Amino acid sequence: MHKLPLAQGRGRVAVLFVTALLTAALAGFGIPRLSVTSLGSLFDASNPGEQRYAEYRELFDTRQEAIVLIDTGEAGEHEAIATEAAYALGESLEEEPKVATVHWGLNPAQSSPKLIRTLPLEDVKALSSSIAQLKPLLESDTPSALLNAGMARAMQSAIQTISSDDEEGPNLAEGAAVFVGLMDAMTQRMQTPPEEPVDLWAALATAAGQPEWELLRSASGRLLVLRVELAEGIDERPGYEGSLAALRRQVETIRLRFETLELGVTGYVPTSREAESVIRTASQRAVGGALIGILLLSGLAWRSLWLPVVAVALPGVSAVCTLGLIGLLLGEINALAMIGVVLAGLSSLYGGLFLAGACARGADRRTGIVAVGPVLALACLAVCGVAAWFIVWDEQAMAVLGLGGSGPAVMGLREAGLIAMLGMVLAWAVVVMVGTALLPANRSPHTSSKNASRGELAQTLAEASANRPRIAWALAVVVVAGIGASAAFTPRGAETSGFIPEQTEGAIWRERAWVEGGEWDMPLSILARGMEDAQNRATALRALPEVEQVTGIGRLLPEDRTAIDAIMNEMEVSLGAAARSAAALAKSPTQTSPVDLIDQVQLIRQGIGLMPAGTKQDLGDWHPRMIEAAEGFVREAESLDAQERQARLTALQRDYDVTRREAGTLVTGMLDPTPLTVTDLQRNGGLFASWYALPDDAAEDAEPWYRLKASPPSGATDWPSAQAIVSFHDSVREIEPEVTGSLERTMMRSGSFSTLSIALVAIAGLVLPVVIVLCGLGVCSGLGAGLGIVTSGLVMVAGVGWLSQPMTALSWSVWPAVGGVVVLWIGARVRRDASQVELLTLRHAAGGEAFGLVVAGGFLLAAGLRSAHAPGLTATAVAACLAIAIPGLLMLMLIPGKASPAGAKSV
Repeated sequence: MHKLPLAQGRGRVAVLFVTALLTAALAGFGIPRLSVTSLGSLFDASNPGEQRYAEYRELFDTRQEAIVLIDTGEAGEHEAIATEAAYALGESLEEEPKVATVHWGLNPAQSSPKLIRTLPLEDVKALSSSIAQLKPLLESDTPSALLNAGMARAMQSAIQTISSDDEEGPNLAEGAAVFVGLMDAMTQRMQTPPEEPVDLWAALATAAGQPEWELLRSASGRLLVLRVELAEGIDERPGYEGSLAALRRQVETIRLRFETLELGVTGYVPTSREAESVIRTASQRAVGGALIGILLLSGLAWRSLWLPVVAVALPGVSAVCTLGLIGLLLGEINALAMIGVVLAGLSSLYGGLFLAGACARGADRRTGIVAVGPVLALACLAVCGVAAWFIVWDEQAMAVLGLGGSGPAVMGLREAGLIAMLGMVLAWAVVVMVGTALLPANRSPHTSSKNASRGELAQTLAEASANRPRIAWALAVVVVAGIGASAAFTPRGAETSGFIPEQTEGAIWRERAWVEGGEWDMPLSILARGMEDAQNRATALRALPEVEQVTGIGRLLPEDRTAIDAIMNEMEVSLGAAARSAAALAKSPTQTSPVDLIDQVQLIRQGIGLMPAGTKQDLGDWHPRMIEAAEGFVREAESLDAQERQARLTALQRDYDVTRREAGTLVTGMLDPTPLTVTDLQRNGGLFASWYALPDDAAEDAEPWYRLKASPPSGATDWPSAQAIVSFHDSVREIEPEVTGSLERTMMRSGSFSTLSIALVAIAGLVLPVVIVLCGLGVCSGLGAGLGIVTSGLVMVAGVGWLSQPMTALSWSVWPAVGGVVVLWIGARVRRDASQVELLTLRHAAGGEAFGLVVAGGFLLAAGLRSAHAPGLTATAVAACLAIAIPGLLMLMLIPGKASPAGAKSV
């Protein structure tokens, strides 16, 4: 035990030189190679949910959509420049290779609510141009024949746009809005017999010649909206983050160009870089505040500033070396594996503190080495044992931690174990070699006359605290009252997830968009095989009170394409008939009945709306029945007067709409890859359908897949709370255990992450201080160690569970200190023959913890209260206060100020 590698004389200089050189090399070459992977790397591909998600990604497009918002001002004072900026940004984004599509809005007043309300810019321009060519014809004295020819050409142009094929199948979305606008205008005008043909075409000119295309807006009208499909999906990292970064650069360029405007980028899922930035800031404040507190209190307690400087420098050296080696060996790690680095730093911190404390109280430096060297060696073995358990028997470890079978397999356990083992070995070497080289040789600092006054002050404070317990109790009351007041102003569950930062720019704009009346939701995806399965699952999901709406997406089978082609042909034939009827009406308005034109308009509207769900059989007799009703109306129309004809037409349209709502199948005809809200279908419990062509090698008899998306309830004025999301998630999982989706992967599994964080810290982190205290000071029995582990774990779990803040467990990286403090206190109570030196060490450790509360808690509390978008910092401060203050104050109140006679003899 006494033959430890002590650095003396020239050896000290050599050790310090080699350490500085090695640290600089690892910091310069290793750390730059280190990258933190996305949270997606934490999921096991063999997990059933992940396998289902892989199927989903093969079947459906998973390109992520971002949203650009432009503020037009309170009273629209920036309307003109906001519109100019939006068009400038859209055109620049269309030239950006990392952006797949830019969707622009169209005036909602001039489009049917059944239609999608976003169109690519180029299609908007092309359609507007093709329809606007009618305007000069309609406003001139052109003969009727030429007028009808121009009208026919415009209609044919719309049909060609509708029926053109692209990579995803027939493209109805681009032409449907214009076409139905024309049909609505014609139907409205033809509901009563026209007296003059000029009036008919003038009304049509108003609708067709002046289609004022506008950007999509929020419900309040204040925010202009551009929807941007990125070239990479959420799981193609780092491609997705690169695409989003390119989008942000374009937005920043526009922001600099239009300085008076407010622009923001948001979307469903923030990037991991945003999360890392927030976590890094919170961690720096937490760790920095704690180290400042430890530094000052240790200097006061040990009557020397050099010793605490050594104690704080050691974890920095070991952490830098650990990160550098990880960068060289692994190259990348995930967020949870960083816990291993935290353990390495904590091991050096504890080792340095006890080494410095032993040197300050002992005769020379060798005493401290003898006391702390074997302690760190045993701590190394203990933590390496836990790490090996994670590495070799990860499934058993997951089962013991309560995660096996109930959540996704976490791949980060093995990396965390490897890093913990590496870090612990480095920590032992740093403390034993570097620590001894930094400490003064062969003398005790407390013998220095220069520091005598500091020693007397520390002794006076210790004796005052011991002899006047009311001071400690008063301090305890003040701290508990402060914690209670802080907790009262901290909303529980304010953060939706430990990895979704709420104070980033994207989150702020997302919340604002929601308040302004945005349409974005947070759905979970469920795959169903076949129409019957999809309908059964949708019915079960709609029955859940936590589910606000259920939408669906299907895929085309070969027979579906045949049916669509037939409908498109029917539409083209109907359009030709409508044009001929219009020509006849124009030539002889008083002799030609408008019934034929009305009938053709209705058939065209049916053709647009009646897209088959799977096959014709899925729709039953709905489509033929509606055609028969329309044909019956045509047969009887000539015998009806204008008023009766109008009543029959209105009834037919009403029956048509009711039948659509009651069909209960996928009935809408949009073929866009990212379907949006279809208000009438959602309100009546329908499903929204989007169709994709099957791969060429798909079996002809293959049953189609359907994707159902269940969305949580959303408040009218605020973003859904974390509790509402968790309740929604749990309810859906009860009936759909294989629920999947890119959003769910990053947001909805925060419960598993939180449990894992607590388990790792409680199991691996608390082993270190327990072993150090047990073997280094020898003041605690095995029973006391067990009680210390249980108590510390309960304090941590209760704190995180009460606050519902998963980020707290990762941000407050000095939480394992709680275990050491509680074990110290229990050890002092169990071991009655503790020496005066040991008691003073305990009391000064308690003072350090209490002072760390004031400094670190103050840092975080101030930062949290300063920002309305940083509830996590406030909650972290409260949790830190709970974790540090309670054990420290208990120690100050309960540890005796003087040693027992047996303990005094042992000094």
